This record gives sequence, structure tokens and C-alpha cells, in this order.
Amino acid sequence: MSETTTISETLLPRVREGLYTLVANICEKADQAAGDPDREVEPSTYREIRRRLEGAWFLLDVVGWTARENSDAVRVDVSQQGEALLSAIETMLPMMTVWVSELKHDDPCRRERFEEFRALKRLGAAVALRRSGG
Repeated sequence: MSETTTISETLLPRVREGLYTLVANICEKADQAAGDPDREVEPSTYREIRRRLEGAWFLLDVVGWTARENSDAVRVDVSQQGEALLSAIETMLPMMTVWVSELKHDDPCRRERFEEFRALKRLGAAVALRRSGG
């Protein structure tokens, strides 16, 4: 039986954004690997890059590449998409920490953004726990 989790419609934009940023980060690693003189002797770096890109793209297929494509809550299989989901969340949390800290205390969006940050953090913890078998 597969273990699933739900990405709420509120968190979908942040997960999607995290996936796009993750893809960009992985592509940077591919660019760096292209300059490695041992790339043909030890291609494991490229295999890892490909595996991580495919995971991110697969999850984007599941959650929808755009809000127009999907804005509803999505159930994902943690055994298949958990690594990419957790990586996307771990990519977004530091960015959201900065965003929330930069909001003025009287900003009407501050509470909403903080709640969104906390919900994303809880989702990440739940995914990590499921991936570890807990």
C-alpha cells in the first residue's frame, strides 16, 4: 500500500515555485559538471542530475505546471514523489523565511504568509517522517 500526502491548494503555488527553483539549481550543477574533466570517467554526477530532474518534472506533471493547469489540492505518493516534494519544500522554506521577515508588522499579508510558511514546514516534516518509515 502506498503512502500518500495531500498538497493543499494554498501550498500548491509554493511547491510549484520550489520545484522550478529546484530545477534551476539542478541545472546549475549540470553546468558545473560539464566543466569537470572526469565527467566521462565518472558519469555518476550526470546520473544523479538526471534522476533529480526527472523527479522534479514528474512531480510538476502531478501538481500541474501552472495554476491554470491545476489549482486544486493534490494527493501525491510519497514513495514516488516524496524526495522531489521534500527537496522543493526545503528549497522554498529559506526563501519564505526571508520574505516573511521582510514584511512590515502592519502588512495585511504578514499573517497569511506566516501561516503559509508554517503549513509548508508542517508538510515537509510529515513527508520526511513518511519517507523515513515513521
